Amino acid sequence: MRQPLKIRVILSPSGDLTASAVPIPPLRYDPTLPSLFSPDVISQVPLEPIWTIHIDTQPTSGTTSMKTTNRQPYDDARARASMPPMGVPPHGVDAPGCPDDVILYNTSGAVTETSICNIAFYRRGKWITPPLSVGCISGVLRQWLLENDRIYEAEENEFLLNTISDNDWVLVFNGVIGCRLGRVRIHD
Repeated sequence: MRQPLKIRVILSPSGDLTASAVPIPPLRYDPTLPSLFSPDVISQVPLEPIWTIHIDTQPTSGTTSMKTTNRQPYDDARARASMPPMGVPPHGVDAPGCPDDVILYNTSGAVTETSICNIAFYRRGKWITPPLSVGCISGVLRQWLLENDRIYEAEENEFLLNTISDNDWVLVFNGVIGCRLGRVRIHD
């Protein structure tokens, strides 16, 4: 059996190109399956634990639309939500894929993404993701979900901070973990 790998290609500002491959656990099911979940259908049961999605207390810089190795803005957002940086197990326990994340937003208050994923909110009976114009990454899984009508792109400024409610259903996704369901937790 072939071992699945996470491939990372880095182009430095000086033009150096490096690549690495790291083994990852095999998939247990279709990684896009959670995108078919409808919170309106009570009989549906999510396959994985539901992530808790916090909201950052400060806007994130406008550099989030490009994939980067500079994790500092993301780690800072996680720290403000009392979460460890990615790759650091919470409370000393080895818990890869810790089911918590934090919503990022730009200086206009428009939601962009989370610290490790693109995001879609469940609205009007479907999953709606922020438009690229707000500063989110144009991820490969985001594009696939859009092309296959699993998610739909929002209007500009549809997802401002004041439109998010406690317990909102969200779909978080990236090319490594696939899709995961989450619920927003607003702290007082």
